[in-house]
Amino acid sequence: VEAVRWYTAAAEKGYARAQNGLGYCHKDGVGVERDQEEGVKWFRLAAEQGHHHAEDSLAECYYKGEGVELDYALAMEWFVKAAGAGNEYSMNWLGLMHLNGHGVETNRAVAIEWFQKAAKEGHEEAKEHLAKLSAAEGSAPPP
Repeated sequence: VEAVRWYTAAAEKGYARAQNGLGYCHKDGVGVERDQEEGVKWFRLAAEQGHHHAEDSLAECYYKGEGVELDYALAMEWFVKAAGAGNEYSMNWLGLMHLNGHGVETNRAVAIEWFQKAAKEGHEEAKEHLAKLSAAEGSAPPP
């Protein structure tokens, strides 16, 4: 509850990191009543300032339809921005979108490229995706 008070004070002054933190508090109901729409509001404010964690969080909300209407095109837009800033979670999400054809044509090769980028940044789930895809093709997983 105390953290929410401090996050709120800083977020209202425009601090992107606090806005992102407050977004998580509202989205997950930490210290406040759970309100996904309020979480999206704060993620958006931080994302619009270029906070790549907030860009990723906002994209995930659009991808899952949490606090906003499901919108793969907007999810893709925000994931691409965050991935461009080095966010490995967004890189993994982009791999999943291309692998599953969510908002884009299914493209295994592009999916693998995104998983490789995320894995290079240390994203464990991306490494698992690469191993499964390699096993399905009967080849060794990439380094």
